[in-house]
Amino acid sequence: MIPFQEPLAVTLPRHPAFFPPLLTMGTSFFINSGGARNRSLRMELALEELLLALFRETPHAAPPLEISFRRAPLGVRVIITDSEQRHLDPLMLQNEELPPTPDFLEEKLGIFLMKKMADLVSLHQRGEAGNAYHLFFSLEEPPVPKELSKTKGSPPGDYRVLQVGSLRSGEAGKITAFLQEFCPDSFRQVPWLSPEKIRNLLLSEKLVPSTLRNKEEEIFGFSGLLYQEENPQAPHMLCPWIHPELPFAETGGQMLSYLLDQADSRGCSAVNSLLPSGETSQIDLFLKHGFFQCARIPDCFDFTRHAPGKTGDLLCRISRKESLPPLFADWEDQRRIEPLLRSAGLFPAFTIPQLDTPLFGRSVLHITASGEELRGEIRILHFGVDVFLQIRQALKHLRKLGIPGVLLKLPLEKPQTAAFAEKIHEMGFNTCGVMPNLPGSMEMLLYLPFKP
Repeated sequence: MIPFQEPLAVTLPRHPAFFPPLLTMGTSFFINSGGARNRSLRMELALEELLLALFRETPHAAPPLEISFRRAPLGVRVIITDSEQRHLDPLMLQNEELPPTPDFLEEKLGIFLMKKMADLVSLHQRGEAGNAYHLFFSLEEPPVPKELSKTKGSPPGDYRVLQVGSLRSGEAGKITAFLQEFCPDSFRQVPWLSPEKIRNLLLSEKLVPSTLRNKEEEIFGFSGLLYQEENPQAPHMLCPWIHPELPFAETGGQMLSYLLDQADSRGCSAVNSLLPSGETSQIDLFLKHGFFQCARIPDCFDFTRHAPGKTGDLLCRISRKESLPPLFADWEDQRRIEPLLRSAGLFPAFTIPQLDTPLFGRSVLHITASGEELRGEIRILHFGVDVFLQIRQALKHLRKLGIPGVLLKLPLEKPQTAAFAEKIHEMGFNTCGVMPNLPGSMEMLLYLPFKP
């Protein structure tokens, strides 16, 4: 990074052949000062117009120009010193609009363009020492008022002309650019949404995308269904990311309807989604489309190693409500999860084993550490004689990852879930909800927070 107030000064002979190296040097100086490339092109164009104006009708034998580039706190200042007494008309530099008179039109057009490209233009007359032209270029794009914003990314006035559709394999970069520009906060919560990973998901057919476009194929919204290997019949739906100037309920609802139709056409028995608990607009949108709240999981969003995270609401939409087998849970867990299932239109029959439940063989656990969701997960597939030993060993390794906690998934069809509930709670796990992984299984969710 170029230090502040350290000028780069050159002497430029009055010949157009020296333009290209000077402009290249100025562009490099601007970029190395921290400016964006598109802003450096504005500086290059403004300098070229000013130099053309100063060279016009000037003999080649005239003294050269002195040009210095200086990094300021907010941008780059360029000073061009001309020892010739000839100077540009100060009135032309002051006028904001292009004068209507046809005389000297070429010169006026160049000055008009230079003023539009630079953030500040001023003329300093130094008598016999000549004239100095000061141009200032900000490193960042100045903010544009919302009511005057007419950029390419602005949505149309009537959002109903937008079409919901899929995403082609070569458009992963478009999605990332849209999220970075219009949804930066949400984008940071989903670190797997990079062009490379979206492209890999599309090729693996794990992601069924949904986009919101206008007739020019500009993207104004993105969502998708993410299929997971452990439960392909219940994909995960991403919350729609919508252009901030569009109505979220209407346009987001269009995308949800499209994705739910896609899930139904693939024979999915359920669709789930994890949303920040405080985002009432998002939660209300999903509830209006047939989802119900089945769990509340701590530390799901915005977690860092030095700060706790935000809770997340796990929502589920069940397409086929089949009759449930008998479910096993102790009295306390029944009291917590039965209302959740009834709100989804399911009427479970709970039971508690009356005899000691025998254990056979070694336990089978599926252990994952999700870098995207910033938590560990332990799914018990089979209760064996070493179940608690394996749980403790898994927790020991997961603690070293710096994650906030672990989500434990217990099959409610197994009598051991009820028989061992008290001992599992003594380990620090608290019941936070249920996951209806229909067909074939129903899981109770418990969460163990790790102390910092």
